[in-house]
Amino acid sequence: MQRFSVRAARLDTHVKKFPLTVALARQPSYSESMSTSMSRHDPVDPATRAQLLSVKIPIIYDLAEAARILGLSESYLRSKLRDRTFAGMKRAGRWAMTEAQIEGAIESMCIQARPADPPSPSGLSRQSRYGRRLHQQRGA
Repeated sequence: MQRFSVRAARLDTHVKKFPLTVALARQPSYSESMSTSMSRHDPVDPATRAQLLSVKIPIIYDLAEAARILGLSESYLRSKLRDRTFAGMKRAGRWAMTEAQIEGAIESMCIQARPADPPSPSGLSRQSRYGRRLHQQRGA
């Protein structure tokens, strides 16, 4: 019993000198709080459970697979990843891409079709007009 009283006396002295550190020290540690919460078996509310179950883990392709999917050589894809033309990530020092990043690379390689030229008042195409102009200059 004397030990406890000596410790209590030391703690009281410490509380007077450093009240904040003692208050922090009295809070349960992470492992204690986890063991008590796990022992209670608190049920997770249905909304949180549905949100946790709806998380989709992306499929990750290494450089060779991504190059095959994109129809590019590995060295060309590696250079495009290095200069950040395409999005990618490094895993253990090697390039890899997720499905979304591969789709983004495909989108960035696509070009928009330009609108058709408006019809000419003469009814001729640009090339035909150019040819006629050349022919007229030679003949004149």
